Amino acid sequence: MPRPKIKFTEVKAYVPVNLPLINEIINGTNLKADKIRALFHQFYMERLRGASHSKLKEKEYFKGGWINLRSTTLIRVVSHDYKKYITHLETLGIIEIFRGNDGRKKYSKNGYSQLYRIKSKYLKKEIGIRSFRKELITDHIILKSIHKIKSQNKIQNAELIALNPKIKILSEMLKEFYFDVKRVEEYLNKVAEDSESMSELDSVDPRNLSDLLLKVDAITNKELHWEKVDLFGERFHTPMTNILSELRKFIKVRGFESETLVSLDIANSQPYFSSISVHSNLIENVLPEFRICIPILNELTTKNDFRLYTDLCAKGTLYEYWKEIRGISKDEAKTELFYIMYKTTKSVRGKLSDKEKERKKAVKEFEKHFPNISLAFTRIKLLTEKELPFIENLYVDRYGFFNKKYYKNLSCMMQRMESRIVIGRICPALLEKGIKPFITIHDSFILPAKMAFEANKIILDEFSKLGVTPPIIKIQLLK
Repeated sequence: MPRPKIKFTEVKAYVPVNLPLINEIINGTNLKADKIRALFHQFYMERLRGASHSKLKEKEYFKGGWINLRSTTLIRVVSHDYKKYITHLETLGIIEIFRGNDGRKKYSKNGYSQLYRIKSKYLKKEIGIRSFRKELITDHIILKSIHKIKSQNKIQNAELIALNPKIKILSEMLKEFYFDVKRVEEYLNKVAEDSESMSELDSVDPRNLSDLLLKVDAITNKELHWEKVDLFGERFHTPMTNILSELRKFIKVRGFESETLVSLDIANSQPYFSSISVHSNLIENVLPEFRICIPILNELTTKNDFRLYTDLCAKGTLYEYWKEIRGISKDEAKTELFYIMYKTTKSVRGKLSDKEKERKKAVKEFEKHFPNISLAFTRIKLLTEKELPFIENLYVDRYGFFNKKYYKNLSCMMQRMESRIVIGRICPALLEKGIKPFITIHDSFILPAKMAFEANKIILDEFSKLGVTPPIIKIQLLK
């Protein structure tokens, strides 16, 4: 008996918004329209992957609109005859291949990937920032290839998520959340006209805005749907976790379309988690792998600067306090405090830049105002794999070799403290009281506004149960 044929979900492929009809492009050839669609779709998805990668999107080639694609990926998407399609599109002047001065194609160091880009005239119309339109792919073989590529990156993380029932529930609830793409597009078009209307953007270059619109559309249509649990901080990452907070007001949830959503954020969250991470009473119950730190931290509890630091963090006023001390803006105060928490223990050698001089002053000022906190941070950052054996499998480079970056100890403590409280304690408590659906964005929650009061009370109660002063929760209507 023949095996039943698997029917893959149809894909609405992204193609350039100003592209002529695909049947016209392939007229007089034996090329397939769906392969053209699949090729462009992969171009857009690769662009989207880069736009979500903090280091990659700063590369000059990426800023210039180029994407880096391996031949193996193109073979999977289009088949071994992908070169015919690439050559045809290049001949028509629709795409470009990065070439040297001699006109020859330039490959990456590994010799397997090459830079491509869609010509800008096909990515924009006279009005608006939309760079794409969507066309349906129905060819079974091509759909199979696209779905295989989408799923291949999920295998390892799917296993980690399956092993953690708490994260599995978060994963299921995430499916109910989406964006009002039409309103996002209207908003981003206004941003393109007024560069001051979206403060979070580093640049309002139309290509950046177009990438944002593409991302929102891909999340909503499940083209961009990945979930990851990082072992370093045990955080749950999804495409929603690094979405600009300005765009959260366009999030919707199925079954609650007519209701306003609300965001519950922990004020000064990173300093707050640093303050409770050096709270010796919490280590045994929340971070037992850091037990070695308990003698170091026990000394802190009676110190005045510890009390001041934890009080400022709990009240959400540390940034303001530091701003006044340093005579700088709140954003600059935040940057300096993050540097102090995350900086390496190694001294900067040689001639210092103006920026490095200011950082050195900030460190000295912090040591003056919070001497025991500063000492505790330093002692934690000096612990090695002898005291913390688990870090040998945690601080590894891309080749899997142990990286002796011991200064990461503190940030590891902070992130694990956050995730174990948020995911391990608060989320189950919310679900137990029937508060759902909601999504977490690390230390914040997004849920229907009618649930906000009770959710806020549960969050504060969970911190109180741990014996620490609860943080200030900022409640914001998303509209």
